[in-house]
Amino acid sequence: PCPAPGSSGPGAADPPVWRQVLQAWNVGENLRGVGRRPAGALGALDGLRALAVCWVVVYHCMVTWMGLGSSGPGNYNEVHKLWIVQPALSGDLGVDIFFVLSGFLIALQAVRELQRAGKVNFWAFLFARWWRISPTYYLAIGLVVAVDLYGLRAECGWSSVWGNLLFVNNMQQHGLGVPGQICMTWTWSIGMEMQFYLLTPWIIRAACRPDGTPRRFCFTGLLLLSAVFVVVRALMLAYVHDGPGAPPQMTNVLWTRAHVYLAGIAACLAYTQAAPLTQEVGLWVRFARRGGDLVCTALIVGIAFAGNGMNLSRPVALLAPRWVNSFLIVGAQGLLGIAVAWWAYRACTGQTPWVNALLSSPMWVPFARLSYTAYLLQFMALVPLEKYWKVFRPQANVGVTVLEWLAFSIVALAGVFAVALVFHLLVEAPSLRLRKLVTPRIWQR
Repeated sequence: PCPAPGSSGPGAADPPVWRQVLQAWNVGENLRGVGRRPAGALGALDGLRALAVCWVVVYHCMVTWMGLGSSGPGNYNEVHKLWIVQPALSGDLGVDIFFVLSGFLIALQAVRELQRAGKVNFWAFLFARWWRISPTYYLAIGLVVAVDLYGLRAECGWSSVWGNLLFVNNMQQHGLGVPGQICMTWTWSIGMEMQFYLLTPWIIRAACRPDGTPRRFCFTGLLLLSAVFVVVRALMLAYVHDGPGAPPQMTNVLWTRAHVYLAGIAACLAYTQAAPLTQEVGLWVRFARRGGDLVCTALIVGIAFAGNGMNLSRPVALLAPRWVNSFLIVGAQGLLGIAVAWWAYRACTGQTPWVNALLSSPMWVPFARLSYTAYLLQFMALVPLEKYWKVFRPQANVGVTVLEWLAFSIVALAGVFAVALVFHLLVEAPSLRLRKLVTPRIWQR
């Protein structure tokens, strides 16, 4: 976690409570923190996080601008099938990148606690994660409901919003018997993140010794556990089936998505055990690493164009044999997770200096710092902008339509991060700076 800007050094007396509260809302200091990378942070992960949130927003730009498939441009179908827009239509996979990064960073926190204390304090660990996401999340829900965005006030009554408050909203409306509608549909991933956090201390305890070093068979165990989740996906696709696509019971739920998070944990454990760069490696090792780079790059590019198989109107679903789309439904997210985890490991260990330099560039820092609020409040910017873009919809030329969508995406990204910046300064950053104050003393690290 990022240290609170302006925090006192070791042994310094804490200021009075009232002063800590006032300092938390120091807008100038919070603004400076947006562009400041904390000491010791892994810069490459900032780049991946920034790219992931931009990918998700561009995806939502596409589906919002096209009227969510119902009131878009007259040439919607032609644009939808163009190969140039396929990566944008795959932007929902940006959430899988978030899961990989969460697995990496949350596991790293647990491993460092093991190295420091010889154990992971489950309740302290869980409270720290809960406080990191909950105040911002709950207030974002309140804001979206207050302005009645997309008419969500009616859908986010107490009979539904309890799922968000308890982080089980990803299981609502999925044929699993969990009551209520989904409030703020895109926040299903926040619920799943908290479910991952509940499991992480136990996974790290099983995978690592008390000194934080990986156990002998930890990577084999993580691989086998990941394979179990893939098999569950395949079985659910085959037997819990109500049509050609994926059944709702296998979308956005822990038991079919956790393998992506485990890829991040595996990358983290490999990172903690990486040999120094000064250590010589053999020719075959260098060859295997370069091969891994090529394969993982090809996977990322290929899956970005092909998608995850869930959208049956994509070119791959329409043109390729049915088994190809079934393979994508079962395996695309896991393969993307492995590829992203590989590059996170390679960049963070410094084995690929140019990739690390690119992803660690200071230009990504503000986007990474604002990624959480941008994800939560992205539709606060997209929905108001969408109605102004309707004037362009009569255009018949597909090329012009694509340029209009690109323009909409650029303006929308600027709007999304402007909204995120305001909410970060007034809500997210103060809540982070108050974390030490609200954490029970027995749970402070």
